Amino acid sequence: MKKLLVSLVTVFATMAVMAENTDWQVTEVTGHDKSVAGYIYHTGAVGTQVGTKTMKAATSLRLVCSSKVSPQRSGDPLIAVYWNTMTGNAPQFPLIQVDKKDIGLPVQWMQDGQLLMRSVYESKELIQALKTGRNISFTWIGTDAVRRTTMFNLRDFNEHLGEFNSSCKTEL
Repeated sequence: MKKLLVSLVTVFATMAVMAENTDWQVTEVTGHDKSVAGYIYHTGAVGTQVGTKTMKAATSLRLVCSSKVSPQRSGDPLIAVYWNTMTGNAPQFPLIQVDKKDIGLPVQWMQDGQLLMRSVYESKELIQALKTGRNISFTWIGTDAVRRTTMFNLRDFNEHLGEFNSSCKTEL
């Protein structure tokens, strides 16, 4: 299931992020056979990475679900942070702040190339903070010793959440 969700997020990665769209929107993702493969609820931002030099990077925050659920796969939606210059596959532990307040202790997110991912159902406190906060930031130091920080505006997060829930048959 995670491979399918990762594919959904990756397919959509560059288009929305490079436009630096800061509005939350639901996007339908079609598969190779032109059927609906899933949905992405997303917003974009510009992040900062500090390593041997300081650079800006395209980032996005996404809720992702697959419409192709089978008995062998879980239908759990994922929350993902996309970072266009990130590589690797090691677990990461981002510090997450909503309105400059820590959301619990850093917990493990799985990295798959340009994505950090975690099950939405393992992230209930974070989902609640998305619904009530004004801004959310993610900061972590990757295995490449690069410090990454990005912030997303939550002002209209709730505007299309019902559409995402309806499309994904979930209740976040």
